[in-house]
Amino acid sequence: MKKDDGREKMIEREVEKTIRCLDDVKAIKSSTGFIDRLEARLEDIKSRHSVWSGVVLPKIGLRLAFLILIVAANVYSASVVLRNGSVEATDRQTIIERIATEYDLIEENLVQYPVAR
Repeated sequence: MKKDDGREKMIEREVEKTIRCLDDVKAIKSSTGFIDRLEARLEDIKSRHSVWSGVVLPKIGLRLAFLILIVAANVYSASVVLRNGSVEATDRQTIIERIATEYDLIEENLVQYPVAR
């Protein structure tokens, strides 16, 4: 028990010593308008790093690489079209017929449902 009492008294002395040291410390004062400048700066940082900042490519090098990739894809697709012949210009009815044939939408295969009136 005596060992515990001695330890408790030592802890109490250290706590009191620490509290006395803190009494001597002066409060830190900020300059006039510091909080306003800090809040304005935080808002500025927030506006620069919005939700979309992760979507937009941040570095010029990445933007350039992305642009080169898109141009290369366009050149490749244009070369494929030129190699295989030109794209056929067809009228609307022909396009509808091709879609109907592809998806088996011929009139005989369609089920007619009665219309409620």
